[in-house]
Amino acid sequence: FRDHRMRLSLLLSLLCSLFPLAQTLSPLETCSLCQNSLHTVHSSFIGRSPSKRLMNNQLKRECRRHYTYRRRCLALVKQYCTYMYAELISPSFKPVKVCYVLNECVRYDSVVVDEQLAALNETLPSSPDEYIQMREQVVERVIKSLRKTTTLPPEDDQEVDDFLNAIDNSTSTQKSTELTSVIGES
Repeated sequence: FRDHRMRLSLLLSLLCSLFPLAQTLSPLETCSLCQNSLHTVHSSFIGRSPSKRLMNNQLKRECRRHYTYRRRCLALVKQYCTYMYAELISPSFKPVKVCYVLNECVRYDSVVVDEQLAALNETLPSSPDEYIQMREQVVERVIKSLRKTTTLPPEDDQEVDDFLNAIDNSTSTQKSTELTSVIGES
C-alpha cells in the first residue's frame, strides 16, 4: 500500500515538473495589455458607431490575441461588457480610465501614453530615476505654463507675505488696483 502511494507521488511530481508554471503578469504588464487591447478596439471603430454585439465580439477577438492575458481579459469582457461599450463609444474615451475602474491598473497612470511620449523622444529612460526626473520636468513645465495663464498663488513664501501685507495696509480702491496689477503680471 505504501509503495503505491510513493509511486503515485513520484509520478505526480514528475508530471508537474514537465508542465511549465503558469505565467503571471506584473501589474505594469497587466495595465499595459488592458490599455492596448481597448485602444486597438477603439481605433478600429473611429468614426463609426458599432452595435454592442459587434464591439463585444471585437473585444473578445482582441483578448484571444494575448496569450498570457487571454483568460483575464475574456472574464472582464463578459462581466463588464455594458460598461466597456459605454466607454468605448464615448467621445472622451481614455483606456487608462477604463482599466483603472476595472482594477487592471493600480494607479491612474497611462502606460500607453508614456510609451508614446518615449517614442516621440526616441529615447527610453534607462532607469526609474531618469523616468521620475523626466516626469518631474514635464510637471514643472505644465505648472509654469499654468502660472502664466491663470492666477495661481506665487511660488515664493516671501512673495505671499509681501502681497498680504500690501493688501492689509491699503484701502479698498488700492486693494483692487493691486489685485489687478498682480493678475496682470502673472
